[in-house]
Amino acid sequence: MIARLKIRDDFFKLYGEPTTMEELAMFVVNVSNHNQPDSQHIHGICWDVNYGFVSNSHSSPIRGVRNWGGKPDLPRSYDGFYGRVWVRKKNEDKFMLLSDRIEKSFTYTGTGGGGSYRGPWSDLESKYIKYTGQVYNEKLRLFSWDYRFYTDDFPFLIKFEEEKLIARMQGKKEPKINSKVFWESDEVKKEDDAFNKEILLLND
Repeated sequence: MIARLKIRDDFFKLYGEPTTMEELAMFVVNVSNHNQPDSQHIHGICWDVNYGFVSNSHSSPIRGVRNWGGKPDLPRSYDGFYGRVWVRKKNEDKFMLLSDRIEKSFTYTGTGGGGSYRGPWSDLESKYIKYTGQVYNEKLRLFSWDYRFYTDDFPFLIKFEEEKLIARMQGKKEPKINSKVFWESDEVKKEDDAFNKEILLLND
């Protein structure tokens, strides 16, 4: 636990401790790209996650415990966010290696793999296939997984638990808390613009 806390804190010093969801997304990208060649960098990330009780069967907060099998004497969940993440790269990559890189940011992937999974780049992928005839294009490699991260690992996330606690104390219905984040690098934005202009010329 102490070693993992130090790793996280070292990354906080290097890339900044996140204080917003957008900053957390950039933290995930920066940590995932850490010590990787430019050809293997993540160029886009998007997630759609909800706040609630997050399973600890396959992962846990740094100061928590995993509970594969649901042992009754251990916690079965922790506060956090869960949902779906989509990642955009260029060039080939094995999804297991990429998911391992993402998990170094103390956010965790689950079921998923290569493909658009009806994510934010699905239409763009369809265009590439239609106009290039290539199912796999080196400028657009997409991945997606179930996704989760825990409140205890990122101090700013405690504010979401406080929102629910205040609602309970006031006798109100707990708010549903959802986070949607989308980011792309300037590099792929320019490439997408150029590609869309090519399509317009072809259709003239």
